[in-house]
Amino acid sequence: MNDWLAWLPAQPALRVAAIAAAVLAATTVAVMLYVLALSQLALRRGRRYAVFAAHWRPLLAQAGLDELDPLPTRPSRGEELWFLLLWMTMQRSLRGSARDRLNALLRRLGLADRVVALLRGATTRVRKRLVALNAMRHLADPAHWDDIAPLLPHPNRFIALAAAEALVATDAARAMALLLPMAATRRDWSTRQLENLARLAGPDALTPVLLRLLADDNAHERNLLPLLEYATPASTAAWARRTLDRAGDTDERRASLRVLGALRDPTDRPRILAGLHDADPDLRLVAVQALRRQAGREDIPVLLHMLADASWWVRQETADALATLPGLDAGEVEALLDRVDDRYGHDALQRAIAEARA
Repeated sequence: MNDWLAWLPAQPALRVAAIAAAVLAATTVAVMLYVLALSQLALRRGRRYAVFAAHWRPLLAQAGLDELDPLPTRPSRGEELWFLLLWMTMQRSLRGSARDRLNALLRRLGLADRVVALLRGATTRVRKRLVALNAMRHLADPAHWDDIAPLLPHPNRFIALAAAEALVATDAARAMALLLPMAATRRDWSTRQLENLARLAGPDALTPVLLRLLADDNAHERNLLPLLEYATPASTAAWARRTLDRAGDTDERRASLRVLGALRDPTDRPRILAGLHDADPDLRLVAVQALRRQAGREDIPVLLHMLADASWWVRQETADALATLPGLDAGEVEALLDRVDDRYGHDALQRAIAEARA
């Protein structure tokens, strides 16, 4: 032992420094070897995947056109995830019966059962569970509903949202009835994510459930009001009119004006005009947007008045409405500038006219 340490300096401080340098050098070499080993493993894995993909891509493309006969050998356990990722990539590029044929191939290979096993597995990693849920979204098989639904309350919001998308693809109406009430408890689901689910479900599945929940006075706390944009305006119009007539919550009135703007019913004009005088600038903006959808020459005085609004956004929206007003030619729009006394409104209209001409 003493002979092995003979290279160390005699002074204690230098000896400690030499030992530290040796340990650092050994650690550096170990890390370099580890990185080298990982890079070699990744290179070998990449080569294996390239061979796997070259074999399966043509087969998947052929399966989209016709049933494979004879059936190819099922991928090994280590290749199942690769196959599912390739299969889902192919699914995104296909429609109709081609997608059904790919679903049939997954079942014939016995991999649909493997997907179910990944969902049920208590120790399945997040990445594999997400792959399985995406596969379920493409399969859209009602028989798997009970395998997917238990994952909705999952603490991982990505898994919960993937489960929600899979349920919507499986049965949109049934999924909406289950998902929308959960918006009150899933605070980690953003409004945009809820809107994406509503868009996927479609208005026919969304509207009845949304109308039932809107009867609750706390509906705005569940981020449900923005979903009205994806519902059927003709069905939600009655709720919107009642809300405006009883001067409900500001958020509800904004949502109601958006509904009536999309509906474009002339009988709603008084409600929209009333919104132009609201104290809330965001509501006035929505009212201008709603009026713009059905505005005509007779609305010029109202819009000119709104060019003097204190809100920059309201002035810009009003200017855009005037610059593109149906029935006015370029000369008539240009002449409106002489009728605008507010300097900021004049600038807004001038900008809108220039952009409309571009």
